[in-house]
Amino acid sequence: MAGFFVPGLAVYLRNPGILGKMALFASGLLLSVFVIWLGYPVANLAMWFLLSAHVSGFVYYCKPLVRDALRARLVLTVLVWLALVMFIYLPAAGLIQRYWFMPLEIRDRVVVTQRDYPIESIRAGDWIGYNIPDVWAEGNYVHIRAGMGLAPVLGMPGDRIVFLAHIFTVNGIAHPSLPRMPQSGTLVIPENHWFIWPDVDLVNAAWHEGYGEQVSELLLSVAIVDRGQYFGKLFQRWFWRRQFEP
Repeated sequence: MAGFFVPGLAVYLRNPGILGKMALFASGLLLSVFVIWLGYPVANLAMWFLLSAHVSGFVYYCKPLVRDALRARLVLTVLVWLALVMFIYLPAAGLIQRYWFMPLEIRDRVVVTQRDYPIESIRAGDWIGYNIPDVWAEGNYVHIRAGMGLAPVLGMPGDRIVFLAHIFTVNGIAHPSLPRMPQSGTLVIPENHWFIWPDVDLVNAAWHEGYGEQVSELLLSVAIVDRGQYFGKLFQRWFWRRQFEP
């Protein structure tokens, strides 16, 4: 059973010599490549090699049961592959991406978010991933399609945001205006919400020129982010790589 669940261990249990040690080392190396380069094609390739080695190793361990019968070995290989995929690899991938960390592709770069980072610990300045809803402006000239946003939290519940010509203030502290921000107006962030200005280049949007005011209003409606839209906090670093911040 241990050989079924742990890649490379079945080979080591059958042959604890150099072959078994190489199998354990190779499995550990492939798993490390998958984690370090999570979200990149090389990670997917490493996972497929790991799965293939896992299947081959377990079939090798079970060789005395099937002896030299080619058909039996082929059937066993297919069954082991299906069992590992259905009961280990797919469930493990789902659990990891749902509860621990999830890669996101942003501007042809891959960043990793921490899924289990508590919402209560989010502070102004933290970069988070969040779900952007599908929103239409009146007249259907401006449209933001549902997608994933990645941006810093600019305001917390209760903060007062004031928009001016070239700046906006958060509780009186001035910041340079961001693309397509309103040039006037005031708002107070409601409870259980954040103020996060969406990165215009990342927003999956469609609008016509000449509707700048509608665009600003629509982006402002999206910028009031409910906690239920929270996806995960961006790791500052993923191993030695500094995470991408647009």
